[in-house]
Amino acid sequence: MSKSKDIGLTIEQVLEYAGVASGLKRDAEIASWLGLGKSALNNWRTRGTVPYKTLIPILLEKEISLDWFFAPGRSLKVPQALLQHHLRKELGEAAAAYHGDNLQLNKVLEALQYIQAIFARHDLQTSEDNMQLFLSVYESLSAEPELRSVTLERMAETLKE
Repeated sequence: MSKSKDIGLTIEQVLEYAGVASGLKRDAEIASWLGLGKSALNNWRTRGTVPYKTLIPILLEKEISLDWFFAPGRSLKVPQALLQHHLRKELGEAAAAYHGDNLQLNKVLEALQYIQAIFARHDLQTSEDNMQLFLSVYESLSAEPELRSVTLERMAETLKE
């Protein structure tokens, strides 16, 4: 996927989104922020292509969400299989950290499954920020399961709005 028309992203859109992300207005400033010379930007325009091989590492280095940059206004989802892969990987790392403390691992797994079910019911995006927020509430209300349930459901409803 080397041409901007492949996903409908134009050079002007790249500059617009990079301008929003950087807070800059002029093309030359934005190109500089992206680590590009003015000639590189002119080459992009002349060719009518966005060199994703160059752009994506720059965005990642600047911690710019690729979802936001390439699909603004869309709520992209992480595939369930990928979430489960990461969950298994994290649990494996947690098992090594806890040296086989199965009770603790079961609690972590239970919390993650509970929260993933809430996300699925409310069609919420599973992001690290959302997961951390929900996990902290889940843990802080562990002594009051009914209050925890109501609170997490309302949080999900609020995030969906």
